[in-house]
Amino acid sequence: MSEVLKPGQQIRPNLSVEEARDLVEKLYGVKVESIKELDAYDDKNYHILLKDEAPQGNLLSIWPHGYVFKILNSMDSKKVSYVEAQNKMMLHLTTKNIRCTQPMPNLNEQLLSVEEINGAHHIVRLLQFEPGKILYDIKIDSELCIQTGSFLAEINTALEDFQNAAYENHSTIWALDSTPKLVDFLFAVTDEDKKKLVADVIAAFNDRVMPLIETLPKGMIHGDYNEHNILVRKHSEQWVSDGLLDFGDSQYNCYLFEVALAACYMMLQAKESLTPVHAGTLVVAGYHKLRPLSATELGLMRVCICARLCQSLVMGLYSHAQDPTNTYVLQTAKSGSGWTVLEKTWQISDEEFAKSLDQAFDETKQ
Repeated sequence: MSEVLKPGQQIRPNLSVEEARDLVEKLYGVKVESIKELDAYDDKNYHILLKDEAPQGNLLSIWPHGYVFKILNSMDSKKVSYVEAQNKMMLHLTTKNIRCTQPMPNLNEQLLSVEEINGAHHIVRLLQFEPGKILYDIKIDSELCIQTGSFLAEINTALEDFQNAAYENHSTIWALDSTPKLVDFLFAVTDEDKKKLVADVIAAFNDRVMPLIETLPKGMIHGDYNEHNILVRKHSEQWVSDGLLDFGDSQYNCYLFEVALAACYMMLQAKESLTPVHAGTLVVAGYHKLRPLSATELGLMRVCICARLCQSLVMGLYSHAQDPTNTYVLQTAKSGSGWTVLEKTWQISDEEFAKSLDQAFDETKQ
């Protein structure tokens, strides 16, 4: 079993933008025109543009949209074979016509390397930057919710013939079956009512989901299908999901978890006439239309959605306490919407949620 984050561990890379520029030029033999740090949880990511258009280093041509220079946290950097497997997953999906980020070779013709940065060892990679809007930046509607679920089903189907030994026994605090470990981070929640709410969800997950995990359908999943990792484009005046970013949480796990996570983050995007529960159930319906879920999976969906909301809220608070300058980790809690969605979703019954699912299934038939 791989190592899982424990409270108090400092794992984020410690370097300046200037140091990142020097490192990418040294490792990849390129000349950086501009570099900008991007939002990230425990890693450091930079969007870089290169000077000139002539080939540099081992890049056969210069991608006009630039690259992401990714420096992994010190914990994930211990899992070299796992990161190599992520690279292979991205390359595999490309052969299935799924648009996603692509790893680039360094001067040693490797798709990653381990570098010592200010006293700690970190895996570094250069990934081709995929252009386009991310789902977070647009207003969602019913059609996009359904299509986003369907696109996820296409991704899971494309991964059915992908296997890699590095995913065996791999675990992370962000995997949904790590929900029981959230109790170790509850100290980050200072509001007692919210702390009790999370504790109740964890207890329900332990009672209802954990005993059934070994019986649920499993496969390779992206593991972080959220509004910041989904690329969208306009097609006949309708926004559609058509690209995928960030494979850092990819794993072999229950398909139920993949769908619940997708529903959770679309619920956080719901605005105005589209309620969070309706948005989430439409995602499930879009997935279910292409990859039918069992009655057991559908019956556990609400608890799993709430568990993911808890993970995002609690780990966001914890990560912010470790690094107060990183406000990105509080995205789910922004303006209190994450807690509100969690409270309302937890308050409804399984029967009410099932009725919303039935309504969403009907909408996918229209």
